[in-house]
Amino acid sequence: MIPMRDGVKLSTDLYFPEGAGEKLPVIMVRTPYNKNADEDTPCDFVGQDYVVAVQDVRGNFESAGDYIVSAADTSDGYDTVEWLASQSWSTGK
Repeated sequence: MIPMRDGVKLSTDLYFPEGAGEKLPVIMVRTPYNKNADEDTPCDFVGQDYVVAVQDVRGNFESAGDYIVSAADTSDGYDTVEWLASQSWSTGK
């Protein structure tokens, strides 16, 4: 669960490649369609030494908050990128 600036937490699955370096770039995928529906997407990128973050958007599936089409996409996307870039395993890219 990644906290947003207003305290709402968004459900995010993180996928890490095996045997990769300590710091890796991150690919972020945000979806209103259930992050658990497509198990293949993360695998396509994890095998290429990326961390993959797949997130249910606000108010959908495992994420908290109220869903209003595109209402919080900009701020939630920004907050998620900032959180991912600040993690010890991230290169910030």
